[in-house]
Amino acid sequence: MLLRELTTKVLNKTVKEILDERKKKEGGIFLDESFQVGTLEESRWGQAEKSRFFKSVLLGRAISPIVWIDVKACYEYWKQVGTDNESKDYFQKLISQKYVYISLDGNNRTITLFDADGGKVGLQSGTYHLIDHFNIQVKRGSNKIGKGLVDPLVDKFYNTKIQIIVYTDISKDEAGQVFRDINDGLTLNNHQKRQSYSSDLANWVRQIRKDYKQSLTKIFGKKEIVTLKADEFIAKCLCYTANKDFSGTALDSLYKEPGLVISAYLTKRDKWFQSTMKSFMKEIKRFKWTSKNSLFDLWVIISEYKTDDNTQILNMNKFVTCYYDKLTNLIGDTAVYDSPDKKLKEKVLDYSGLLSKSLNKKVGDFRRKVIRNLIENELDETIIVQQEHPKNRFFTKKQKNQLYKKQDGICPATKKRIPLEEIFDYTKWHADHILAFSRGGETTIENGQLVCAEFNLRKGKKNAPNKR
Repeated sequence: MLLRELTTKVLNKTVKEILDERKKKEGGIFLDESFQVGTLEESRWGQAEKSRFFKSVLLGRAISPIVWIDVKACYEYWKQVGTDNESKDYFQKLISQKYVYISLDGNNRTITLFDADGGKVGLQSGTYHLIDHFNIQVKRGSNKIGKGLVDPLVDKFYNTKIQIIVYTDISKDEAGQVFRDINDGLTLNNHQKRQSYSSDLANWVRQIRKDYKQSLTKIFGKKEIVTLKADEFIAKCLCYTANKDFSGTALDSLYKEPGLVISAYLTKRDKWFQSTMKSFMKEIKRFKWTSKNSLFDLWVIISEYKTDDNTQILNMNKFVTCYYDKLTNLIGDTAVYDSPDKKLKEKVLDYSGLLSKSLNKKVGDFRRKVIRNLIENELDETIIVQQEHPKNRFFTKKQKNQLYKKQDGICPATKKRIPLEEIFDYTKWHADHILAFSRGGETTIENGQLVCAEFNLRKGKKNAPNKR
C-alpha cells in the first residue's frame, strides 16, 4: 500500500461565513455520508453537548479544526496525475453539482452552529466576560438567538473565526482513511468505521434506512439510528443471506470487498432479495419489537426458507403476524429449555434468555427452530409453499382432522388424549412428519401424526436441547 503525504491549506472562516456556505441552495458544502459518524439529518449530540459547543465558540475555545476537502483542487490533481479515475469522476460529478467543499469532519459542530443560529440551542446560564464587554448576564429563558440573547453575544457568535483544514489532493479512498484516523480516538462504533469504505453497498444500506425509517423506528431509538445501528442491522440481514454469517468479521469483509454481494443481491438480477426486503420492512412497522434479536431471527427464517428450502412465502402479512403472535406467547411463557451451548454459565434458559444471546450461533439456531415449529404447525399452503412440491410441505387443517380420527384422539408419542377443541392449538399439538420432510418424507396422512408439542420440539437432532 502506498502511504502518500497529503497536501492541505488552512482557512479561518467566521461562523457566519460557514453558515452561508452551508445555506447555499446550489453547491456549497457536500455531505458525503461515508464520512459521517451519524446520519445527515440528525446530530449525534444532545442538547447538553450542543450548549457546551455554543459556549466554547463564544469564549474562543473551539480550537478543534473542521476538516473539508477542496473539490476543484482535488479534481485537477487527479486529472493531471491520471492514476485514479474513480476519484477524478467523483470530484468531477460534484463540480457539475456546483459543490465547492466536502465535509470530512465536523458535521456535528456545523449542525450545532445551524441550530444555534435558528434559536434551537440555549447558551449555558452564567456571567460572560468578553474582551469588549464585561459581565454579561445570561439567564435561562433568554439564552437563545432571537429569543432573548443579548446582541453582544450574538455578534460575537457570528464573528468568531473557526479554523478549517482543507485537503487539496486527497483521493476518495484516502478521504475514508483520514476520516477513520481522525475519529480513531473517539467512541466510534464498528459500523461507523465500516461505512467509511467507499462502495455501492454502503450507499444501498443507507438508502434502505432512509426509505424505511418509519419501520426501523419500531425497534431502534433515535440515538441508535443516528449512530448507524439501523444501518448495521440492514447490513447483517444482507450478510446472512449472502454468507450465512453475520459476525463482525463477516460484516467487515462485506464492506471492504463488496463486489460479489453487489452483483448477486443488489442488482435487478436478484429480484427476490430486493422485493423481500421491501415487504419485510413494510410489514414489521405494524408491530412494536422489544427485541432486536427477534426481528433479526424473523429475517433469518425468511432467508432460510428461500436459500435452504426453496420455499416461497405467499402472504408476508399473515406470515409476519403469525411470527409476532408466536413470539409474544414465547416471551410470556415461563417454560425453560436446556442450554443449547454447554459453554454458557446458564444451564437452562427461557425464551427471553435465548433472545439475549445475540451472537451465540447454537442458541440462535435453537430459538429459531422453536419458533419455526410453532409457525409451521399453523400455516397452510395459502401462506407458504415449498416450490418443488407445491402444497406439500405443511399439513392442512383438514389433514389434522384426519390425523386426529386416525389416531382415535390419542397422541402416539405420549399416549395423552387430545381434546377435539385443541387440535388446532399450536402451543399444545403439532402435525408432525414421521419421516422428516427434509429427508424425503411426504406430507401425507400415512407419514403424519398429531403429537404433543413438547415431543415435537424435542424431536430432531440427537443432542438437541429438551424443553422441560
